[in-house]
Amino acid sequence: MVAMGALFSMRYDDLRSNPPPLLNWALVDASMNTFIPASSGYTLAKRGFVTLSDGRIIFVKIGTDDTTKKWINKEIDAYLFLQSNGYRHIPRLLSKRDDNTGFALEYLNESDGWKWDTVWTELRLNKTLEAMDSLANIKTPELPDSFNKIRMIKDIKNPWQIFIDDPDARIKLAAKLNISNRKDISHKIFADNFLAQSFDFKLPQNKLTHYDIRSDNCAWNANTQKVMLIDWNWIQLGNRDIDINSLLVSIIKSGFTIPSDVAHRLNKGALMWLAGSWFGASIGSIEGSSSEDESLREYQLQSAIVAYELSLGV
Repeated sequence: MVAMGALFSMRYDDLRSNPPPLLNWALVDASMNTFIPASSGYTLAKRGFVTLSDGRIIFVKIGTDDTTKKWINKEIDAYLFLQSNGYRHIPRLLSKRDDNTGFALEYLNESDGWKWDTVWTELRLNKTLEAMDSLANIKTPELPDSFNKIRMIKDIKNPWQIFIDDPDARIKLAAKLNISNRKDISHKIFADNFLAQSFDFKLPQNKLTHYDIRSDNCAWNANTQKVMLIDWNWIQLGNRDIDINSLLVSIIKSGFTIPSDVAHRLNKGALMWLAGSWFGASIGSIEGSSSEDESLREYQLQSAIVAYELSLGV
């Protein structure tokens, strides 16, 4: 087994072409009869836990269609790239399929203090922000091709444009807001000339971002005060304010009050951009997710409402 310190000194290109010794995937396949699905997440990828013949529990993620296989290939790139750059807020990559359509990670065991719950504390938040800061500080002269080819946020344009251009989109969103008893927001957006304003989102995409950090992608260990981040298929050069404000919205939704020394990270432009993006997503379909998954649409709608209301106070 290669020492972790040695792995951290390796270049990404070397890791990709000659990865460190990993567990043979055939051993994972042989134990798939023990597979237990993970209870969280919205992707169509197969995600869950497998007990190997030696008793070890591992986390596995396997592509089920062309889209999720493409994302998993990118996630493998992400783990190798981050590992080669000394990033310590990721679980260890244990195994991968030869065709890069599945991988296994170390299991972050609850008995060892790891939690995935929505209970936030000031310490957990600060440690998570430190992990995001560390990610953004990685120098990126050369990124894996998949980071550029598979960009979940392709450019920072005006996500409210769909509601400006499409009357049907306005009708759909108004109906969703009415069902959620938020006619007040519907009125502000569609009756008070909100959409007539000039949206100017100056949000540069020049830092490495995760773009999907929330409780179920962020393991916290109160005993060691460490954070581990997973689900890296959205990683790209992106906008730090959007990345951080997306996290803060999810935390506020959980009922936690952002402390005053973190509140300065709330950014009006990023919050307004997120609100428009989530409102738009809540009335449509998203590549790689189940079109029947109404819980995802509701999550997006409620996130948009929180982001919109926060933007009014920043």
